Amino acid sequence: MKSKTIGLVILLSIFLISASAFAAQFNFTPRVSGRETYTDNVFLTDKDKEDDYITEASAGGTFSILGQTNGMILDFDPGYRWYAQSTKKDTWFLPATLDLYTNFSRTTRFEIFDRFLRDDDPESDRAVVSEETGQERAPGDTTVSRGRNIYYTNYGTARLDHQFGSDDSVYGQFLYSLRRESNSGPDANDNDRYAPSAGLTYWFGPKWGTTVDAVYTRALFDNDSDYNDIAGFFQLMHRLTRHFQLFGRFGYANRDNDDNDVNDYQVYAPSAGFIYDVAIDSRVTLGGGYYYQDVDGGGNEQGPFVNGEVYKLWNYQRWNAKLLGNSGLDRNDFGSEQLGFEWFAGISGETRYNFTRNFYGNILGRYRYSDFINENRKDNSYTAGAGLGWQTTSWMLLNLEYNFNKYNSTADEDYQENRVWFQVTLSPDKPWRF
Repeated sequence: MKSKTIGLVILLSIFLISASAFAAQFNFTPRVSGRETYTDNVFLTDKDKEDDYITEASAGGTFSILGQTNGMILDFDPGYRWYAQSTKKDTWFLPATLDLYTNFSRTTRFEIFDRFLRDDDPESDRAVVSEETGQERAPGDTTVSRGRNIYYTNYGTARLDHQFGSDDSVYGQFLYSLRRESNSGPDANDNDRYAPSAGLTYWFGPKWGTTVDAVYTRALFDNDSDYNDIAGFFQLMHRLTRHFQLFGRFGYANRDNDDNDVNDYQVYAPSAGFIYDVAIDSRVTLGGGYYYQDVDGGGNEQGPFVNGEVYKLWNYQRWNAKLLGNSGLDRNDFGSEQLGFEWFAGISGETRYNFTRNFYGNILGRYRYSDFINENRKDNSYTAGAGLGWQTTSWMLLNLEYNFNKYNSTADEDYQENRVWFQVTLSPDKPWRF
């Protein structure tokens, strides 16, 4: 399966860029990094904590082929990690992302996005978020992974977007994801997901519009029941101004497990709220509703929820900042744990201040709350950090960072971790062109 997927991506890459290859611009920006990290809780435990010094070396870069109507961007940074204390844990790691796109016309775009990660550090499995729009390109693992077991994940989408009016659009997408863990015992959550989806946004006139979205998921697990899932929503929108809208939404989901009917369920979730969309880097959506989960065999659940999103970028001469928040109902099944139906809320922010042209400081914070409805479990995770960066030359960057991570749960072992690292990165200030 893996070789077929990689082969398909390569063939599509050649096909999509061949038409304009002679007019395309080929760029490569190499990177070499070395990092030394100290952590006071390397295995993320509540008791019997172990500290460690971790040395990393990586060499990679960004390769791009950019044409007038299509292109490809590949980021990859393979490396090796050495532990001072846990020598048996030494391993290699590889984060890589591929973004391949072609514009068939001014209104039609096809894009393939793929994120691959092989690692043993749970903190590495963070969401990939677009810097320009704040849209999540690939999710991270928001469940809890202990220890330093090797895992790899792959999250790939193929999506076609077509705009047929000033505010009218339709899309179709296919998603495939997988997760594998070196710990293949009963606690591992090895899984595969296949999920086609489609959606339509259509405005009947200047004031009224609708959005319809649906996704089918086929989920396969090594240590749990496979299932089919159908989910979607219907949304009616009323525009008060060019940038401000009111909406009413009805969400629905249906879970059908292969092995038994006891845990099958349906979810009904009406909600209402507003959308304030000023620009590509500034938007707010906020709504409130009530869900009802009808579980076969009893144990129905119900309650209020909040669904929303906020994204804002600030760019000034000496400082910049970004804020990203979201909340809603979801199913959390494809990380290191399979925890099912969830209401979540999260917010993250980061700011950077340039003391001089080559010296800067940054601070960051993240918080996420998860209510796993069928597990009677509530999780809280926190991250706070600060750092300094010094561009010593046009090709050398030094970073000193500190992070504090904390996790607590009503049904799992709590932990907290202090992590400090120093990193040297060598990279040219301009890409090499071919």
